[in-house]
Amino acid sequence: MAGHYWCRETGGGNVFSCQVRWVMKRVVAFGECMVEFREIGNRQYQSSFAGDVYNSCVYMRRALDVALKGGFEVSFMTAVGQDAISDDMVKSWQEEGLDTSLVFRSDERTPGLYMINTDEGGERSFTYWRTQSAARDTMKFLRRSPDLPLEADLFYFSGISMAILGDDDRAFLLDLVRQMRGRGTIIAFDPNYRRILWHSIQEARDWITQCYQLTDIALPGLEDEQTLFNRSSVGDVIKNLQSAGVGEMVIKAGEQGMFGLDPEGRFHLPFTAAENCIDTTAAGDSFCGIYLSNRLQGLKAEKSVQAAARAAAFVVGHPGAIVPRDVFEGFLKRVAPEGIVKGN
Repeated sequence: MAGHYWCRETGGGNVFSCQVRWVMKRVVAFGECMVEFREIGNRQYQSSFAGDVYNSCVYMRRALDVALKGGFEVSFMTAVGQDAISDDMVKSWQEEGLDTSLVFRSDERTPGLYMINTDEGGERSFTYWRTQSAARDTMKFLRRSPDLPLEADLFYFSGISMAILGDDDRAFLLDLVRQMRGRGTIIAFDPNYRRILWHSIQEARDWITQCYQLTDIALPGLEDEQTLFNRSSVGDVIKNLQSAGVGEMVIKAGEQGMFGLDPEGRFHLPFTAAENCIDTTAAGDSFCGIYLSNRLQGLKAEKSVQAAARAAAFVVGHPGAIVPRDVFEGFLKRVAPEGIVKGN
């Protein structure tokens, strides 16, 4: 099997301890999936299921299926209710090939929901109803679970995963991440800042900083870094993430392009506008899912960024967060020879 490098900082400056890890076999991701209502015109809405980490899991799972025909387990960790919508949610996740053994069922809560309104340029605005979301209680269920998900090769979560939790549950999640990392699990994190989910910017800054200190692969957006930490440039972001111990990072910088750092050095992918931008809802989520799927296969970080950017450009050309499975897999198969899911 192909090998690749994962690195963790062991001292000051840019000194990293690197080792070859074999291609991974199990991914665990924690997040919230909600009912999505997307405006389709004349005050009518179409429903589906979506959420940032969940979206990434779907695109990751699909890419791995096309490239490797199985061999990986992608587990989505969350909580839902006992209602019919929750039943349908879990069924849809299973149809996507996601492992649902870490999905808990609440007797008291139901899934959250949100509406998307999209302007002519494809930019979207959201309205949320998630106060009673069952996903907020995921850590409470884990506390009572006899089997914590400590055995995984990759753990993925986001700033939204953290934001929906109370402080005690945030601390519990980070302790779980710390334990997993101590066992060799690679930790991937996208800060994905949403102001409305936090009581204050200082609260978000404090918790996201703690997340970075446990992160091996960071996938931030430059705009979030500027908002949260007043970091004025990509160079500042790289310097501060390195100081936190992050060994691999991709900074999504809009029209400036993508900036990356891995053990082989820095790289930059210039911005290329999508040919057809209809809905940017899952641009970042699909990017993260495809990037991680390529890294799981052993592709180098720079190649993985190129692949992820192409996938995200395809996704924004379709309405809603999740492109129909047959459409997306058809895209993957068409571009596979160019390295989006294969190559090195």
